[in-house]
Amino acid sequence: MKIKIIITLLILFIYKQGLCVLSEGNFGVRALSMGGAFTAVADDYSCPLWNPAGAGFLDKINIGVMVTNIPDIDLYQAGILYAQPTLKYGSFGLWLLDYRMDKINRYDINKKYLGDFFRNDLIAGVTYSKMYNNFISIG
Repeated sequence: MKIKIIITLLILFIYKQGLCVLSEGNFGVRALSMGGAFTAVADDYSCPLWNPAGAGFLDKINIGVMVTNIPDIDLYQAGILYAQPTLKYGSFGLWLLDYRMDKINRYDINKKYLGDFFRNDLIAGVTYSKMYNNFISIG
């Protein structure tokens, strides 16, 4: 039984690390202003994306919505994050992110224009964390 739990946690950890690369971590005003340092103190609505263990320290429901549209570079990103703490079972987080970038010019090795392409990522995630004491939360 313990080996199954360890394997499941390992798979979830590897899966989450892959999603972080895709999502590029561009979510949450506080997180963006702190740069990579926010991962260590993630304790608001964006913790399910930055550091799921941070949700273990939440004491109320947190919801965040963010939309960014930069027409000059045809970039659009939107997302919603939700963190739900419970007294008995730990904290749960849900997130849905949408990244789009249009009109990216494509060239071959000889710099011949091959047309435009786009990038579109729709990413959803579920996280869980549990606080064990005032200093340790695992997620």
